[in-house]
Amino acid sequence: MIKNSFIFLRGVGYKRERNLWKLGIKDWNDFLSAERIKGISKMNKRKFDAQINDAEIAFSNKEMNFFLKYFPRREFWRMYPWLREDALYFDIETDEFGKLLVISISDGEHVKTFVRNFNMNFRELSLIFSRAKMLVSFNGSSFDLPVLRHYIKIHDKIHFDLRHAFVRLGYNTGLKEIEKIFGVKRDDDVADFHGRDALEFWRFFKSSGNKDALKLVIKYNRYDAVNLESLAEIAYSELKRRTFESEL
Repeated sequence: MIKNSFIFLRGVGYKRERNLWKLGIKDWNDFLSAERIKGISKMNKRKFDAQINDAEIAFSNKEMNFFLKYFPRREFWRMYPWLREDALYFDIETDEFGKLLVISISDGEHVKTFVRNFNMNFRELSLIFSRAKMLVSFNGSSFDLPVLRHYIKIHDKIHFDLRHAFVRLGYNTGLKEIEKIFGVKRDDDVADFHGRDALEFWRFFKSSGNKDALKLVIKYNRYDAVNLESLAEIAYSELKRRTFESEL
C-alpha cells in the first residue's frame, strides 16, 4: 500500500489521492511514467516526480525519517507489510499508580516478558525499541508509550496503533472484544481477563507469594502482545480494502 500512496505529496489530500487512483494512477511507477496527468500542471508534475523519487530512495533504504516527516500519522498503517519484519508488538501492565509492572514484546517469532522486581532491564528494553522500525500496539499512543517514556528513551517511530485503526473501521471497543469479533483466540484461563483482573492477581501475588497468580498475569500480558500480529493483519487488510481497493 505504501507505493500506492500519494498522500505525502505537498498539496495532495485524500480527495486528490482518490482521484489519481480513479484516473488509473495506482502507484508511484504509474505517476512517474505518465507524461501528463489530468488536473496537475507541468510544473507540479515535475515537483511531484522529484518527491516520489525521494520517496523511492527512502523506501529502498528504509529511511524512516522521510516518512515520519511527510506521511500523515493516521496513515502509518499503510506501511505495515513493508515494515512487518522490523515490527515490534508490545503491551504493558501497570499498577494503580501507573508504575510499570509487566511488559511483553514480540517480533512475530519470539516473545520476551520483563517483570518488575524480577528481570526488568531498562537498558535491554531501550535497545529492543531502538532497533524496531515500526511499533504495533493497542492504544499505545495514549497509554503504553507515555508510561514507557518515564523509564526509557523512545525516539519517534512509525506507530500502527490498532485501537485507532479499529475505531476507524467502526469497532469502538476494547482489545478483548475485538479479538472475539474476529476469532483471535486465547487459552481459557485468560480468555476473560482484563487489565483490572491482571492488577488484582498481581496484588494477590505480592501479598501471598502465590506464583500461579503471577504466571496468569504474565500469560495474559503475553497474549496482549502476541495477538496484536493477527489483529494488525486484519486491520491492514480491511483498511486497504476500504481505502484503496474500493476506489479501483
